[in-house]
Parts: sequence; structure tokens; C-alpha cells
Amino acid sequence: RSLYKCLRLILEKGCSTGVLDSSVSPDVYVKTIIMAFVGVETFWCLSDDQSNLADTATAVVKTLALGMIARNT
Repeated sequence: RSLYKCLRLILEKGCSTGVLDSSVSPDVYVKTIIMAFVGVETFWCLSDDQSNLADTATAVVKTLALGMIARNT
């Protein structure tokens, strides 16, 4: 559960400082990131692609995180 706790602390800070969209709860963000990790790992295991798991996970989470950043519009 350490990953959950660390992610939650980071995401709570992001929501409280306005970096992340605070209309979404930190718990939802945590679950979304964990689901992305699980999906990447599952895809990687089933794929014939020779890609590096860590690089693939980094790219997916980066894309996901950029979509979570609050937009001041």
C-alpha cells in the first residue's frame, strides 16, 4: 500500500495547490494512475512488441498526468 499512500499525498498536494483539477478527488486520481499501471503491464505482457516496460509506463503516466493538470480557462 506504500504506492497508494505516496500517490495520494502527491495528488492531495496537487489538488490543494491548484496544479490538478480539484473537481476530481485525489482518490479518483490514484485509482486512475494504478489502473494505467495495470493496463500497461497487461498490454506489455500480451504484446509481441519488444518495448521496455519502464519506458512504456513512464510515457503512459506522463500523458495521463498532463491531462490531469488544471487549465485556467
